[in-house]
Amino acid sequence: MDQLTGLSNDTSLTHSSIDLSNNTDFVKELTSSCHPTQKALKSRVKKCNECKKKRKFVNEIHQICQPCYKAKTVMLSGNKVIDNFIKSVLNNNDHSKHNKLVSLEFVPYNKFKYIEFVAEGGFSKIYKATWVDGPLSTKWNNEKQEFNRKGKTKVALKELNNSKNIKSKELNELKIFYNSVLKHNYTTESYNDTNRYFGITQNPNTQNFMIITNYYESGDFAHFIAKNFFNTSWSSKLKKLLDMIGGLKKLHNENIVHQDYHSGNIFIRRSLNHDAVTGDFGISKSAIESSDDDKEIYGIIPYVAPEVLQGQKYSKYTVLV
Repeated sequence: MDQLTGLSNDTSLTHSSIDLSNNTDFVKELTSSCHPTQKALKSRVKKCNECKKKRKFVNEIHQICQPCYKAKTVMLSGNKVIDNFIKSVLNNNDHSKHNKLVSLEFVPYNKFKYIEFVAEGGFSKIYKATWVDGPLSTKWNNEKQEFNRKGKTKVALKELNNSKNIKSKELNELKIFYNSVLKHNYTTESYNDTNRYFGITQNPNTQNFMIITNYYESGDFAHFIAKNFFNTSWSSKLKKLLDMIGGLKKLHNENIVHQDYHSGNIFIRRSLNHDAVTGDFGISKSAIESSDDDKEIYGIIPYVAPEVLQGQKYSKYTVLV
């Protein structure tokens, strides 16, 4: 297990911004010093004063790019493990090729309405909810000096059991997703065959942290195909199979072993083709870093490979059962 990083004695949410050290007036100055005659938002690509990379500026006066501005002004949880992860992802987001930003933030719990319990697993509880103002957009609002939001969005909230004093390892699901996004310079919107993530919130009643992800109205593949087998064409069934292969291939290309791959962790997107999406990377591991001493068995027994039950370690091939 990774090093334990506890919450502060005050377990209530602390909606604080990033510590700017000696630059405490940075954000105030950034949003107040622009005069109407000044062009604060030029599209020219220059070297950012913060990250030293050539990127499109969001503010010409301070010569700061969009990812750095976002990292400096994003709301945080007050938990060191989570906040360090958020800052790391945002600071390393190089959107220069696609002019897109990675969506990751801490969201206050009161931004969610109509929260309903859906299901419970071995390590978490799943809820569906309506995110009132929705995830961040990639478009900058000149007037408000902030990024626009997409508006009311239905999402799933995955509450991690006993995560009040969360450890880095418990963010594994998010790490796998965002590491891949950053490595390939994708946006969070470009992931069509694997689940999409938006950030983290915290349940004020249990103090457990919750991962914010897509909610799939059509449910998982097991329930979808049981309900729609006879009114789904074979071409559509084969398309879903290709979607699953694509999602699994994406994980394997990153040397990630899913460890809990089954029809209940493949979700169906409500779209014209009802695309299949691979999800739940919570207990996934690196095939490179996997230890021979790790003999723990995870998942649903009928879907666990025989060689794993016999004591061998998980590999890329143990999901092919």
